[in-house]
Formats: sequence, structure tokens, C-alpha cells
Amino acid sequence: METGRRKFVVFGLDGATPEVLFPLARSGHLPHFGRMMEEGVWGRLRSTIHPLTPQAWATFVTGMNPGKHGIYDFGQRRAGAYSIELVNSTHRRAQGLYSAVSAAKMTAGTVNIPMSYPPEQFGGFNVTGMHTPTLDKGVWPPDLYAEIVKTVPDYRIDVMCHWYEGYGEFIRDVHEMMDRRMDLVEYLFRRFSPDLFIPVFVGVDRMQHALWNTLEDPDSLEGGKDLSKEILKVYKKSDDIFGRMVELAGEDANFLVMSDHGFGSLKKDVYLNNFLRDLGLLRFDPVKVRSYRPPEPAVESSSDPRHSWHRDLLNRSEAGALPEDDEAVARGEVPARLRTFETVDWKRTRAYSHGLFGNIFVNLRGREPEGSVAPGREYEEVRSLVRSGLEKLRDPDDGLPVVDAVYDREDLYWGPQFEKAPDLLVVMRNYSYMTRGACEFLGDGVFSAPAVNHSGNHRMHGVLLARGPDIDSGKEVRGIGLEDLAPTMLFGMGISGLEFDGKIAKSIYNNKFIEHRERDLRPVKQVEEYVDPVSYDDHESDLIRERLRSLGYLK
Repeated sequence: METGRRKFVVFGLDGATPEVLFPLARSGHLPHFGRMMEEGVWGRLRSTIHPLTPQAWATFVTGMNPGKHGIYDFGQRRAGAYSIELVNSTHRRAQGLYSAVSAAKMTAGTVNIPMSYPPEQFGGFNVTGMHTPTLDKGVWPPDLYAEIVKTVPDYRIDVMCHWYEGYGEFIRDVHEMMDRRMDLVEYLFRRFSPDLFIPVFVGVDRMQHALWNTLEDPDSLEGGKDLSKEILKVYKKSDDIFGRMVELAGEDANFLVMSDHGFGSLKKDVYLNNFLRDLGLLRFDPVKVRSYRPPEPAVESSSDPRHSWHRDLLNRSEAGALPEDDEAVARGEVPARLRTFETVDWKRTRAYSHGLFGNIFVNLRGREPEGSVAPGREYEEVRSLVRSGLEKLRDPDDGLPVVDAVYDREDLYWGPQFEKAPDLLVVMRNYSYMTRGACEFLGDGVFSAPAVNHSGNHRMHGVLLARGPDIDSGKEVRGIGLEDLAPTMLFGMGISGLEFDGKIAKSIYNNKFIEHRERDLRPVKQVEEYVDPVSYDDHESDLIRERLRSLGYLK
């Protein structure tokens, strides 16, 4: 096979972390990944800030920073409002690498890339992943759905630990999901034989969120408690599945294994709106508070144990009467169910927080509908005040600082979608402390135990491994980020002419191939037109909101 037509298989392993995968691979417990380290290249893969699923996967598929592709979180502020709308693939303002492959007259296939719904249309096939409402709407071309149902009738889009009252059934279903996904992957690869193939498996991520605390020592093969073996089992299953993928695609293909982020422990939730309230930067409107009637929970979440954590948290927060003093109400000294974006006094609020991991937004005049902070000097004064307060923030349980870093958005992002970015991004104890989009106002203080039964959370570095006829061998590669993978893979497929924020990581390729490829690149045109963002319909929105609520990601 000519190198220009060599197949490129990207094995997405959501949440795989170097501290677990690399030691297991070296020791022989993950033989297929171990072979990649011996015969190919490997290294830590830098995620995005924050290392959050929507932002990270959008950066991977576009090679662009969020200031260009426009995806920062699971939700974004509605135009002209403070409320949050769900994002999907149509909110992304940069083309995916599979569209470039299609433009070069080659074929691409993707399975289960998170946040890829609605399915994009390109030369090949697309089965969307996380936050696909129903499978029949997540398949391109549409006629392929009937084949999928016939071939893999029990295919699962996702499995979350909060959908279960115990871990036993959850663990079984994670493995079942992975097995059925591989059945579909094998069928689709044999059916279409795409030039670029990107299947993504999420079992490692789901298991680590649930059971990270049982892995007392990630460098120890047996970990600590019994359940730690379940994390090891899901890594071993991932290795077995990858081995099947290698056998399926053949030794003449180039293979790349990647994860969107790594993993570590989760210790506490942080309520940054309470922190801002305590600074006097966020206020509530007594009239709004006294007239506010919290919406009744959806029928599904009121009776379904998958969502009981959120209902229970709300119920625990309802005790207590409203104070008669309006100033006390303005300070938020009210039951938590009455503290919402709908009851905030925006004319007296200068900063607020929403979303995952740690975001601060200035209530900027001319941008927010009731902005109270003037651009320029006043804007910088508010950011400085918030930054100073965050640097002094201590966890009362140990008296130690909580905040590792506070980034100005212009230090991280640039491009036409820049204005969607938070004004400040807060990293707290290497992401072992996090904000939770479902609970911006529910805590009575600034810190609490995690609202959901997660014990693991994302980290900044995932894994990168590559092996194949064009790949270098036996070395560690450094300094590669998610944004570098799209241009790197397209270079390997002989495609050029596109602009990326990422760089071609030539360190993964052997010198002979680089010399050949640089003489044999085929330019394609950049796509400049995009469909208008499409919102989920009411039913789809309800389904996705319940799933996000079950993760503690959205209220």
C-alpha cells in the first residue's frame, strides 16, 4: 500500500491516565499497549484548560483553541440572557478533521466521539456519542441506523454510575457497553474500510469517576481495596479491544491511542458563587427571592433513583424561613432553593460563576443583559479583586490554599469565539476541587463533599501512544497537546492546506516518512461556512438535562 493511502486508526480511550496505563503496559498487564511503547512512541498528552469533555474533544477534532471552535463547557449563556443552553456539535465553529479527509477524496468513520451529536455529514459514516438523545438520530448516513439495530440490537450510547443504586449492575453494564461498541466498530470497519477511523471507548472514564478512591496506589498493580480491581479490569478490557482493532485493521495501518484528559482524586465541590457573595460581588434581589417559586422537578427525576442525589440535595436545603431583613436576603441568607440565577440582583452583581471546574464571569456592561461593570479599568479592577480573593481562599478543614492558578481568558484563548470564554478560569488543587454546574448556589458555604458519588476527576494530562510503518520507535515524545493531533494525523495522511492552532508533531514519525511526506502533500480547502446552531427539541433537551443532572454537570 502506498503511504499516501495508508489507513490511520485513532483509538480514543476517554479518561485514560498515564499514571495507570503506562505502568500496566510496561509490566505486561496490557500487552497491546505495551507493544506500542516498545515498538512505537508514547508520552503524556496535554489536555485543555479546563480538561473538560466538550472543550477537550472539540479541540481534538478541530486542532483549534476554544476561542476559535467556540466550545467551552456543556452549556453556554443564551444570547441576551443569563440562562444556560445546552451545546452540541452545531455550536462548533471549526471543521472536524474528518471533513478535511472527505475533501481530500478519502473516507472517514467515527464512533462515539463525545459531543458529536447531531451527526456531521461527510464522506463515510458517523455514529455520535455522549449526549445523543436517541440512537436513531445519531447516525450518518441515516439508512445506516437500520443496519446497526439489526447487527448490534443491544448497543448502548453510554453508562453512568448515577443510574444505579449499587455498583454491581453498573460495572456489568460498563463492560457490556464496551463489548457491544466493539461489535459495532468491527462491523462498521469491515463494512466501510475507512481511511481514517476514530472509535472512542468511555468505560475507563466512567469507572474512574465512580471508583477512583478504591485505587489507593495507581502505581500498584493490585491497588488497595477489592473494587480497585474493577479499574484494572476496564483497562485490560480496553487493551483487549485495541488488540482486536489492530488485528482488524492490519499491521500496515498506523495506530494512535489517545485520551482527552487524565484522572486523579476528587475531594470537594466548591461554590464559587458563595465565595463571590462573601466578597460582596454577588447580590440577590429581595423582591425576586420572596416571589420566586422553584419549579417542580421533572417526573423522571422525581421518581428515578438515578437522579435522587439532586432531589435530596435540594430537599436538605429547604429548611428555614426567609428573614424579614431585606439586607440579609440580599446577602443570600435564604434557603438554597431560592438562590438561583433568576433571583440574583444583576444590577448590583459584579461577578458570577457557572459551569464545571471553575469559571468566573464579570457582569460586563454591553455584554451581559444587565451588566453592571464598565469595560476597561472597572473590569480589570473586578478581575483583580476576584483573583486576590481566590489566592487567599483556604479550606477550613486543613487551612491550606485551594487555588493553584487563576488564568485571564486572554492568556488561554483567541479567535472569533473568544467572547464566550469565562473572564477568569480557576484551577483548584489540580482539579481535585471543582465547581459543579448543577449546583452553583446549593451549598451553604464555599466547600462541601462532592454532591455526587464520584471519587475521581479529570487531570491535565492524558495518554498518547502511536505505532505503525510510518511511526518512529522506542522513544518518549513530549510537549504534544490535543490541538496538535488533527494536523499531525492529516500530515500523516498526506493532507495539507489547512490552518490550525496546533502544530504537526513530527516527533511521532520516522525521518524517512517525514522526508517522503513533505514532498507528497495534497492541499485541501478550509471550510468557512457552518450550519446555524441547532438546539435540542424539548424532549431531547429533557433527556440530555437528566443525563447531565445525573452527572452533576447541569441543573
